[in-house]
This record gives sequence, structure tokens and C-alpha cells, in this order.
Amino acid sequence: MAKCCASWVDKRWRIVKYLGRRILYPIRLRRFSRRMREMVEGKSVAVVGSAPGVFSNRNGYWIDQHDVVIRVNLLDNIGREEFLGARTDVRFVGCTLVDKHVEYVRRVGFKGVVITTRKNKEFLSSVGKEGILFPEEFPRWTFKRVMDKCGSGKLPVIPEKPPKSGIVCLGALVAFGMPRSITVFGFSRDEVSAWSAIHYSDSDGQRVYNRDYILSKHCDPVYEVALLELMERDGVVKIV
Repeated sequence: MAKCCASWVDKRWRIVKYLGRRILYPIRLRRFSRRMREMVEGKSVAVVGSAPGVFSNRNGYWIDQHDVVIRVNLLDNIGREEFLGARTDVRFVGCTLVDKHVEYVRRVGFKGVVITTRKNKEFLSSVGKEGILFPEEFPRWTFKRVMDKCGSGKLPVIPEKPPKSGIVCLGALVAFGMPRSITVFGFSRDEVSAWSAIHYSDSDGQRVYNRDYILSKHCDPVYEVALLELMERDGVVKIV
């Protein structure tokens, strides 16, 4: 009897969660898209990632000439301005923020507007920072949203799992932001480099991706590289 009741309660809870997502997702998505347009519409945007190649060229001055500078996740630009630029107008955070990131926020200050997933809402409140929150379901729809805006072709397969934060950021800009131009710095352009390493704020060097861990949460980087190529071919972004 108890087992039957538990199963019934679990089924009811899953139905409530499903209906909640169906009702709330469009509302949250409209709110997010409106905020994105208000921030970047008609402007030139620089999106700065954290792939190893971001330190190959001194692009800092060029980055700072854009109307809006967006930094993806937590790569710290302090002392690296000649490569990464000095300005931070927006920080797009797709990773989960936990207690170890509190010191980073205090040191860097999370300058500018923070765009992040709703799962980081509590963390932002704990450090006295507000943010623009995108629905947790949005990353899974990134590929479709971008391809709807690109006319030259489609990917043969849309992966079930979401891409990493940088591609999600580009997807939000392309789908909702309506900027005049998007220039991308520090993104991996081939599958080998996409798997190689990434710069993080809490490490002096580079952190090599754990393949099994990445594939448990994200799509294979080959899809991300293919989407970047599609966006560049369509003139949606310029990749440096």
C-alpha cells in the first residue's frame, strides 16, 4: 500500500513539474529575450571565451572597441588586459556557481551585468548581485534557435545534450539580441582544440577536459564546432 501511494505521489509530482515547465518556460523566455534585446540591439558585441588560443594574440584593444563586451564564465582579465581587454559589460555564466566561487566574486567583483541560469539565483543573492536569468531549459534549444536564424544550411543531427556556455551565449545573442555584429574571441575552432584544455579563474594554467565528464553533461564538441562554422559562413558571427 505504502509503495503504491509513493508511486502515485511521484507520478503526480512529475505531472506538476511538467505542466509548470510548459507554462513557465514561455513566460521566462519572453522576459529573457526582451532583456537581451534591450542590452545589445543594434550594437557591436565582443564575446570573449576561455579557450587556450585566447592568449595567442594581443586583442585587448580591439575587444574594448566594441559597444558591449561579454565574458563567458570565469576567466579573469585582471593583469591580462592586453590579451582580454579591460572592460566587462556582461558576464555570461553557464557553469554552476558554488561556495568556492565566492572569493572569486569578491576579488573580481563580477563587473557589469550577470547573465546566468536560474540555478545560480540563490548564489547571486548570497553575494548581493542580481542577474538576468535564462530558463534552465534554454541551452537544450540552442542549436535549433541558431539554425532558425541561419539560412545557408543545417546540421545533419541536432544533439540531445546542450552545448557548453560559450555556444549558449552566442545562441542567446543570435536568437534574441539582434546586435549589429558579433565578434568571437577565444573559442575553439576545431574538434582537437575543443577537447584540449580551457582556462579557468581558479587555476594559473589550463585545465584539460575530462571527456567522460563533459559528455555526461554536454554534447560532443564536434557539434559546437560545426555550429560555429555555420554561423561564420552565414555572416552571423566573425571568429578571431
